[in-house]
Amino acid sequence: MAKKKSSRRAATDDVPPGEVDALAAQIGGLALQGPVAAPAQKNLTVRERWDVYFGPGELDDFQRLCADLRIEGDLSSKTKCRNALGKVHVNIPQFLNAMTNGTPVTFFRNSHELAAYTMKKRTRYFPKHDIPKGSPLRKLLRILA
Repeated sequence: MAKKKSSRRAATDDVPPGEVDALAAQIGGLALQGPVAAPAQKNLTVRERWDVYFGPGELDDFQRLCADLRIEGDLSSKTKCRNALGKVHVNIPQFLNAMTNGTPVTFFRNSHELAAYTMKKRTRYFPKHDIPKGSPLRKLLRILA
């Protein structure tokens, strides 16, 4: 029996052979290396996992966070992004797990539902004292008392 040829093409099939190295150099070689492995996140604290996810805190980091949280609208500044985050109810550790594993983010209708979910397990908390000034986490964090 003849082996069926795959219809999938490599990303470099349309690039002339002499230009593959130049193209790889321009984009940092990612096209030739495949997916970049994320740091091992099992041994990281929730704060460290946030830092890996969020990055340096530039406007595009804020906009990516808003996109991951399905926030739409005018997000042309960090302040507008921060203000929009105040209307979203998510468990921060669960959100980070979802971003790492590619699983769906759990959204809650209000802070009461979020509190009930969070209080089921003590491992679902984000330590309040660990939030840096100016971080969008301050807008995502809810008081669960």
